[in-house]
Amino acid sequence: IWCSAEARFCQSRSRTFHGPCLSDPNCAAACSTEGFPEGMCMREGVFRRCFCLKPCGQ
Repeated sequence: IWCSAEARFCQSRSRTFHGPCLSDPNCAAACSTEGFPEGMCMREGVFRRCFCLKPCGQ
C-alpha cells in the first residue's frame, strides 16, 4: 500500500481481481470484497490493473 499526499488516498493492487482491468465498476466490486470503499483501473506498465483505494490512515 502506498499513499499519495495530494489525494490523501492509499492504494493497493487488488488481490482478488484477475485479468486486465477494463471496467471501474467491476474493479470497485472486487475491492469492496477486500474491505476497500473504492477501486479503479490504472496503468501498471503496459497493463491496466485493478487498484483498491481508501483514505490514508484507515
